[in-house]
Amino acid sequence: PGDISVKTDRGSFSSGGYAAGSMPAGWPSEIPQYPNSKIKTSLNNSANGTTQLIVALTTQDSPEQVIEYYKPKLTSNGWTNIKTESFTSIFVISGEKNGRLMAINATDASGKTSIGMIYRDKDQYGN
Repeated sequence: PGDISVKTDRGSFSSGGYAAGSMPAGWPSEIPQYPNSKIKTSLNNSANGTTQLIVALTTQDSPEQVIEYYKPKLTSNGWTNIKTESFTSIFVISGEKNGRLMAINATDASGKTSIGMIYRDKDQYGN
């Protein structure tokens, strides 16, 4: 119900439709779903040979716990240029591997933590 899937000769887009608790197809296995979290949105927005996968989750753990969970996942699996940043109530960790970028943010949202994860190709500017 409410799932969308579009596939053309230029690319594909799909939302939902994944088994409960699963990340979108093509998601790097060393960056798993956060333990005991719920997937709110799972998107594969790949087109024209580029990859863009997006996941939104919620958890009862703090934003700091989320970032601390993902830090060793990135550092021990060959991700480079790893950065951690925090702004008022948003915590972010990012890195790159094989020409792709991973960015994970965690923020307090009314007693729960919202997690946003994006896995995508680097653009022509290296961003």
